[in-house]
Amino acid sequence: MINQIPRISISLLSFSILLASSSLLSGCGSEEEPVKEVKKVAPKKAAPVVKLMTIDELMAEMEIDDRIYVPEEEAPVTNQARRGVLTFFDSWVTGDHETVMGMLGAADGAELKAMVEDGQWASATGDRIDAVYVTTGSSAEGGRCVLAIYEVGAISQPQLWNYREEGEGVRFESVATPPEMMGRLSGEDLIAAWWDILAKEQLAWDVPDTDLSDLIIEDNDETLASGPGSGGSKKRSPGGGGSKKRSPGGR
Repeated sequence: MINQIPRISISLLSFSILLASSSLLSGCGSEEEPVKEVKKVAPKKAAPVVKLMTIDELMAEMEIDDRIYVPEEEAPVTNQARRGVLTFFDSWVTGDHETVMGMLGAADGAELKAMVEDGQWASATGDRIDAVYVTTGSSAEGGRCVLAIYEVGAISQPQLWNYREEGEGVRFESVATPPEMMGRLSGEDLIAAWWDILAKEQLAWDVPDTDLSDLIIEDNDETLASGPGSGGSKKRSPGGGGSKKRSPGGR
């Protein structure tokens, strides 16, 4: 029995120390404040960086006809728009009117349908087109537009289109094409020149006939400055064989 006393004393001493420690931690009998659970907010994921594909990469991937020329520095600024522009003009040189129809608005679509039905589409597109030179820029309203110059033999026929991304595709709307437009375009920025010509023509419609002489003289001076043989043509549609009917949207 004597040998057990030290062991019991040591056990009680240890228990007393534990109680004393517990009392000190509890702060004289005050209740512990519950620890508020902090909700962890998941960090926002950064949007994936989409690589802008080059025109050469897209043309190879999409098997675009090599008669389409789009300088990299003058191409649309998104992959979606680049794909849309390449698809649209590739369909012209391959004669795929159904694809073109699906990318046009109602008014241009109706005009294209008439061209297909009377045979103009077949005679103006496909193998008749030697090349299409494409450049993009800003529209008069601040949107995006694309200028296409169709080469058919010695004839150059321009057409300007407004375009916008719509869903996963691109929608095109033709811009008015005044007569002899190719011969009237000049300067480094042909798209800006196009809008300037349209603005002048609109101004001519808004002024009395007696005030038109200054406008006519100014326009004639610009035409003479561009020189003869500037590629102007009376043909409205690419390779249109002299037809008076215009390509979709020709005004």
